[in-house]
Amino acid sequence: MQNLPAALRRHIYYKRGKELFSENLRVISLLLDLCETALGPRGRSKIIFDKESGDYKVTKSGVLILKEAGPVHPAAKILAETGIASGTETGDGSLSTVVFAGKLLEKAQKLREQGFHPSVIVRGFEFASSIALEFLKEISHKIDPGNREGLLKLAETCIATKLDLEDARFLSEITVRALESVISLSDEKFDIEMFKVEGREGASVRDSKLVEGVVVHKFAVDRTMPRRIERAKVAILECALEIEKPKTSTQVILRNPSDVSQFYRERDKIIIDMVEAIARSGANVVLCTKNIDEEVRRLLAARGIFAIRNIQPKDLYNLKIALKATPVHDPMELRPEHLGECELVEERILTALDRWTFFERCKDPRVRSILIRGSTESIVEEAKNAVRNALKILYRALKGWGVIPGGGASEFYLAWRLREKALRLPRKEQVILQAFADALEDLGITPAKNAGMDPIDVKLQLRHGVANGDIVGVDAFRREIADTWSRGILEASHVKAQVIKSAVDAAKIILRVDFAVIQPPKPPEKKSPIPEPVRKAREATERAMKYLDRFPPKRE
Repeated sequence: MQNLPAALRRHIYYKRGKELFSENLRVISLLLDLCETALGPRGRSKIIFDKESGDYKVTKSGVLILKEAGPVHPAAKILAETGIASGTETGDGSLSTVVFAGKLLEKAQKLREQGFHPSVIVRGFEFASSIALEFLKEISHKIDPGNREGLLKLAETCIATKLDLEDARFLSEITVRALESVISLSDEKFDIEMFKVEGREGASVRDSKLVEGVVVHKFAVDRTMPRRIERAKVAILECALEIEKPKTSTQVILRNPSDVSQFYRERDKIIIDMVEAIARSGANVVLCTKNIDEEVRRLLAARGIFAIRNIQPKDLYNLKIALKATPVHDPMELRPEHLGECELVEERILTALDRWTFFERCKDPRVRSILIRGSTESIVEEAKNAVRNALKILYRALKGWGVIPGGGASEFYLAWRLREKALRLPRKEQVILQAFADALEDLGITPAKNAGMDPIDVKLQLRHGVANGDIVGVDAFRREIADTWSRGILEASHVKAQVIKSAVDAAKIILRVDFAVIQPPKPPEKKSPIPEPVRKAREATERAMKYLDRFPPKRE
């Protein structure tokens, strides 16, 4: 370090080598404590509280925990960002990614103490992950789209890590029914946004329901409009149904008193022409992305047309697909071929004074909505996120490797196969593969620890089962070791594969860092006690005085 230039040594702080790695590991252990206790169906929830607004969230969602925790240390931030990316990509596995990466780094610390160079450890982790992925593919089972029971069990396992088991079973049934409409689609045509997941507090989770169509949190703009339209013809207008004010200052000069009535007749004619154009097209439902003038509302209601204003872009996306409607930017251009269709449009009240509009049995039956209910807003948000993730996981599992046994069974199987492989290696990779296997086992027993089981007994029983040819795991709800295949405790193969790849990538980044340059904080700016307007006035006066000194006024 003495070789650094003197100027550089004066203006920075620096750390390197084992000291830097120890500090990184110490910070990562704090993030690990936060994530480890939330893993699995018996994991504990976290309260995220905002002191400024007073808002709070109760959640077990890994992506939300990592986002809201907002670590600032570079090492912890690398793990958090990797976990968020992994969870966002696959629908689950954000906490598992952070926990597994942390366990790998703990094993790497012990290997460094034994004299292993970081580059050797990195190469060994890469080799171990490639072998683990091959073994993972061996125990993966393709899931058939017609295997409804398997899809239900996979959805239940996904949702049960965030909600109670009975609620998870209820929502898994809704999730599978929603997915059945798009199972035949290819990856290019499938979009998770085709499923609209909405929520409203004020009821039980088991009051949630699947809507064969689209539901929007909007209602008719006029109370005299019909509340139910059968065999609806829907027009989508991406414009305001009103006479818009000019963007520039405009003056209208009327020279005769009779011109006033003529002015208002022309104005009314423009509004009537708008409504007549809509009526001629055959539309009996109008969805407008902007405002609807009060006079237009009255005329639409008189013609029995149901109208909604200020449709949000996310709602418009689903409605366009479901109704197969073509949006227009001018009501005068509206034609019958632009209209969408659905069997029923109805406004319904979910709770007191809370009105929603349901578009059911639309022209495109693939688009469906899931309306989540819950006693509080936190429960509704948690259930919505769980259902969205389950939809993504189920679809990816159908198109990918399939499913694997859950409850830590796959981790212990991979660890056992890695140890077998390690014994055939003559070099240092043997020790690194065994360390990798230990990290997998630590990840596998974490849900058991959160369920209150003895981690040592669990580890020994799972090792014994795998050695005897039985792939067994932990049933966290019953707190016992069981055949997770027969119990229906399943996980998606692509999620586990992404966890292994992402965790190894994060661990490699931190292991390869050997030097940290820390810029010192900038000194705080000293604020003048003189108010800003007074200070500016004084400066202007001083400049004026200097100018007068240089260029004194001429006396006559």
